[in-house]
Amino acid sequence: MPYAEAAFSVVHERDVAEVAARILTRGGHAGQTYDLTGPEPLTQAQQVRVLGQTLGRPLVVEDLDPEPVIEQMSQFMDRDLLVAHFALMARAVGRPTPVNDAIEQITGHRARTYAQ
Repeated sequence: MPYAEAAFSVVHERDVAEVAARILTRGGHAGQTYDLTGPEPLTQAQQVRVLGQTLGRPLVVEDLDPEPVIEQMSQFMDRDLLVAHFALMARAVGRPTPVNDAIEQITGHRARTYAQ
């Protein structure tokens, strides 16, 4: 994958659902915008390692040149979207996204980890 060392704060889908349910069913959220983050930034390579651990087998990640990947994926996806996505990933290498406690503030529990 291109930019295997790009780090992002992955948000668990259950946290997204729980936050949405609380916002929709409880008052005090009108006009608010929330930036949801996971509990830690993980590189894409770290995410693949977690998947390998979960599957019980090692997975290998190779950092690829983005241009051939864009060419191949543009058969199925909008090229401009892919270029923008990979540009975002390039900027995230060595600059992990920050994390916050918005999920905990809304739900009352810490954000779930990627492994969860």
